[in-house]
Amino acid sequence: MKLALCQLNYTIGAFEQNTSKILKVIHDLESKQVDIVVFSELALCGYPPLDLLESNQFVLQSQKYIQLIADACQDITVIIGAPSPNELLFGKKLHNSAYVLSHGKIIGIHHK
Repeated sequence: MKLALCQLNYTIGAFEQNTSKILKVIHDLESKQVDIVVFSELALCGYPPLDLLESNQFVLQSQKYIQLIADACQDITVIIGAPSPNELLFGKKLHNSAYVLSHGKIIGIHHK
């Protein structure tokens, strides 16, 4: 099993730019037959997003781009940090989460 750890320079709130960087790395690592790649905490939206997390549009963008990345994960498993909505009726509105992406789907979400 081959595992890659990726620390990139992300821009806060630049979903398209960050996703492009992430997808390039995924594509490059797939060609090297890497099985699992791990990106950093809140890699998708950039760290620290601070008050941007209060924007519903920011959260929607996060969900849209995490699905785009999941779609690209056909032959590789990706673990990547991004905010996720809290589905419960109590607690904070968002979680700082690690998404597990594989076979074109979100197969798991672990909250910090």
